[in-house]
Amino acid sequence: MQIFPRWVAGVGLGALLVAGCGSKLNGTYTNASGIAMLELKSGGKATMGLGGEAKDCTYTEDGKQIRLTCFGEQISLRINDDGTLFAPGFVGVMKKSK
Repeated sequence: MQIFPRWVAGVGLGALLVAGCGSKLNGTYTNASGIAMLELKSGGKATMGLGGEAKDCTYTEDGKQIRLTCFGEQISLRINDDGTLFAPGFVGVMKKSK
């Protein structure tokens, strides 16, 4: 009697490998005016900078959304088809620079 099917172990191992490689979204994003910066790092860590002041944040990916927690608030950013991010308010579109 097989208690744990091999395919389940394979799927689990594959998921771990993908998670360990980091996200294709990782990198530094800035808006057109340069006043806002967002650096997405592996492990769900991020840094958000506004007007020269940077704060440590966390994030999760959820389909075409990034859920960012910064400054004690949650912010949802849309992932556009071209790889840019759209943040609400004055920040607007953020393009990957690194």
